[in-house]
Amino acid sequence: MGQYDAYSIGIACREFSGAWARRSRSQPPRRRGSRRGRGQPARQLVLVKSTGPFVLGGLITQLWPLSDAGGAPKTNLLTLQPFVNYNFGKGWAISSAPLMTANWDAADGNEWTMPIGIGLTRTTVFNRRPMSLGVNYYYNVEGPDGSAAQQLRFVVTLLYPR
Repeated sequence: MGQYDAYSIGIACREFSGAWARRSRSQPPRRRGSRRGRGQPARQLVLVKSTGPFVLGGLITQLWPLSDAGGAPKTNLLTLQPFVNYNFGKGWAISSAPLMTANWDAADGNEWTMPIGIGLTRTTVFNRRPMSLGVNYYYNVEGPDGSAAQQLRFVVTLLYPR
């Protein structure tokens, strides 16, 4: 997945409120250098609901190829990222946000990557900068041949409160 450019949608929500966003866009070209490929059209949807100490939601993205003629690599990729976050207070939270992917152009039996897992985060202030620090562990219950069986993520998120 390192060949795809990162893209995110930020949504602010208050307790007991919900938010959603839908966006059509073009994924930047995959090829670098003098021979650039065409961009990839994409659809994205994000839903967020905050209720008491819980934040629930998900992000869905589907990338399609514009053209597969002329030897350009195919891209037909679905990503799903449901998330559940429980805030304990004093900056501590437990969460799960597995990044599930389906490569519709992969060989049979190699389309899906399905992780399950959990993480722990701490929101704190370092040098007057609010940030969230976390560690997450995921086990891939399904994955393409040759993929990793486990994931360990260390996360640093800089926060910019209003």
